[in-house]
Amino acid sequence: MTPTALLFGRWVAERREALRLSQERLAEQLQVDQAAVSRLEAGRRRVTLDEFVRILDVLGVHDSDACELLTTLRRASDSPGLWIEDPD
Repeated sequence: MTPTALLFGRWVAERREALRLSQERLAEQLQVDQAAVSRLEAGRRRVTLDEFVRILDVLGVHDSDACELLTTLRRASDSPGLWIEDPD
């Protein structure tokens, strides 16, 4: 668990709840299982860049809001840790 992953996970949970989405519904829209969303929100699951973009899209975050989120996450930690290399 990295500080950046934890902060992003908390942000995802808050945004999901503000949209009145269950973890199950978010998981369906992201095409992952509910346990993956739970781990993500707890900061125990890092994401690929493609997953990060898909999460923002599903949660309705675009353009300047996405840039603001990235800036906040970058400032949260000097260490890497939000996303992992895509294995493809």
